[in-house]
Amino acid sequence: MTTPIPSLKILLIENDPAVANEIRAALSETGGGSFELQWVRQLSEGVERLSKKGIAATLLELSLPDSQGIETFDKLFTAAPDRPDSDSRRKR
Repeated sequence: MTTPIPSLKILLIENDPAVANEIRAALSETGGGSFELQWVRQLSEGVERLSKKGIAATLLELSLPDSQGIETFDKLFTAAPDRPDSDSRRKR
């Protein structure tokens, strides 16, 4: 009996619903695994979601209603420094 592989939870922080739908479609077409996309429209919502753990990766738009530019990444990194993608950046 095989154990089902749990889907990877990906957090998408993107304000534009059309872009979010395109990303969702692209992920579903990969055929390389199972993804659960969790979509929020603002950085503050993304930071809140990350605090609950369980996210494997984050896709981040840098122009959001509540944050702009590289500062958006910096705020996310500061709020969730224990994320796997944050660890690799720290080692550089």
